[in-house]
Amino acid sequence: MRRGTGADRANRVLFVLLGLLALAGGGWCLWLSTPRSGYADQPVLGTRLEDWVARHEAAFWWSVGGAAALVALLALVWLLAQGRTGRISVLPVGHDPEAGDTTVAGSALAQAVAGDADAVTDVVRASASVREDRHVDGGHRLVMVLTVGDSADFRTVCRQVEHSVLPRARQALARDTLPASLRLTATELKPRRVV
Repeated sequence: MRRGTGADRANRVLFVLLGLLALAGGGWCLWLSTPRSGYADQPVLGTRLEDWVARHEAAFWWSVGGAAALVALLALVWLLAQGRTGRISVLPVGHDPEAGDTTVAGSALAQAVAGDADAVTDVVRASASVREDRHVDGGHRLVMVLTVGDSADFRTVCRQVEHSVLPRARQALARDTLPASLRLTATELKPRRVV
């Protein structure tokens, strides 16, 4: 079983803390709504706070709107960061002390692999990325996501990927091995064929 990256662990910890905070807040609100708490018949904000909000209505609602916009902006930044998490931008191919390093852009390799995988029988859609994985040789893994027609034979698709797509990727990187993951999903859409 592969372990997640540091960002994956940070996400899990953050979500557990947010979940516990939401659970505690929900439990507290439920407790306040019971007759035993003594606050069941009280207004939600309380009389003093309601009076203050009434006196400063415009500033209060602008503050609430600003806080909501800030939360939405932070959520958007977090969401955009998820797309970049663990992606490898440059892959080393070779090193020559006189000529220098030879590298391949991770996105170029991913596009080439997706293009090769798109040509596999019954594949409707293909995407690929190169991800960081410190637990494998080389420190990265090729991740392919293929959507195939619902009548496709998954074993045949896997065999074609293994015998045609992966060897070309290894050849591009001048390597004998290339750790890879493949996720297959089925769809009712028909594979497109270019004539």
